[in-house]
Amino acid sequence: MKVAFCLADYDEKTFNLEIESVGEDNSVSDYLPQIVSAYDLSKQEQLKIVDNKILNIENSNTNLMLDVE
Repeated sequence: MKVAFCLADYDEKTFNLEIESVGEDNSVSDYLPQIVSAYDLSKQEQLKIVDNKILNIENSNTNLMLDVE
């Protein structure tokens, strides 16, 4: 899965990303998919994952990430 996103009006240079599973009633599900790896396509480098969070993503106009299983 490839993901493209940006953060508007965010002043920090980096951020952490946590992905949660949401049910049809918009409540956070107990099932949390495991993040195996993430890759920054613009910088061509692997991103660090700790406790199912992708760490130190560099903020840019458009972030491109690739989820690799």
